[in-house]
Amino acid sequence: MTNLLGSWKYRAEGDRYVFQTVSACYAQRVYERATAALKSRTSALVVHEQDKGTLQCCDNIGLAIHCIECPYQKGAFGDTWKLCDWKKWYYTGCGWALCGRLRDDA
Repeated sequence: MTNLLGSWKYRAEGDRYVFQTVSACYAQRVYERATAALKSRTSALVVHEQDKGTLQCCDNIGLAIHCIECPYQKGAFGDTWKLCDWKKWYYTGCGWALCGRLRDDA
């Protein structure tokens, strides 16, 4: 597209205006199509979460027992795009008196 502006044939003021108008319209259409494609792709991603309350996580640290309360949730991330159908489950749990998110590969 920039080669047209380098030519002496298209350097008149009217030609530059027409070229800039066409270029702007083209860029706007490219942006609109790219935005629509992005929205379509991201709509295929899914998240599903279930809140199941809290867990009491305890551990022996030295002579004392240390306990904290962790949220207990189960959920899944997935993709429903064509030829890309997958879902991974996870759940929150605890160990060594720490809250964490664990994968459920079962």
